[in-house]
Amino acid sequence: MVLGLAAGTRRDVRATAQASLTLLETRDDAVVLELDVPGVTLSPSHRLPGTQTVYVPGLDGVAGEPGQPRLPATSTLVAIPPGADVSLQILEDRSQQVATGIHLEPMPFEEPESARHFLEQPEALDRLANPLDAYVGTHKVYAPAAARPTRADFRPARLVERGYLRDQAFVRVVLEPLEYREDGSLYLHRRLRIAIRFDPAVS
Repeated sequence: MVLGLAAGTRRDVRATAQASLTLLETRDDAVVLELDVPGVTLSPSHRLPGTQTVYVPGLDGVAGEPGQPRLPATSTLVAIPPGADVSLQILEDRSQQVATGIHLEPMPFEEPESARHFLEQPEALDRLANPLDAYVGTHKVYAPAAARPTRADFRPARLVERGYLRDQAFVRVVLEPLEYREDGSLYLHRRLRIAIRFDPAVS
């Protein structure tokens, strides 16, 4: 059972259809989900000139650590038997390169800029109300070592949290259909079909 959903181009193509996360199958030992992402839209960032933002209709979540590229993502909760061993298997992953040579807007740092900076640039005080909008060290974000690299362990779907909602055990599944590589290329995992497997006998 899926307890809830939290939904999350080429450079000149705008996405029109929405991404969709669908429950395909529920069994005693597994749940099968499929994420379809028709396309993405790249637009100039109004917060950080020289970078682009990525928008995917239907994906309202974001992935990325502070200073790393800000990418659309989605997550959902899947009910599991209490104490079950849970694993995630990617059954299908259709991906393609959708852009090259781009610089993406980073996730903002969660700390306000220094007091000295505010003295030097009084207009920055306007950002104190929301420190998440105060970018720090952004010019270093896109050094080759700082951009999200291609990794052997990169997975567009992963398990990130276990817990209880009232008396129901659950696991949270995060899907990150966009992969930004250190050479400035952007890859879209257009269709992801995954199975969350568990042992129903564990109690």
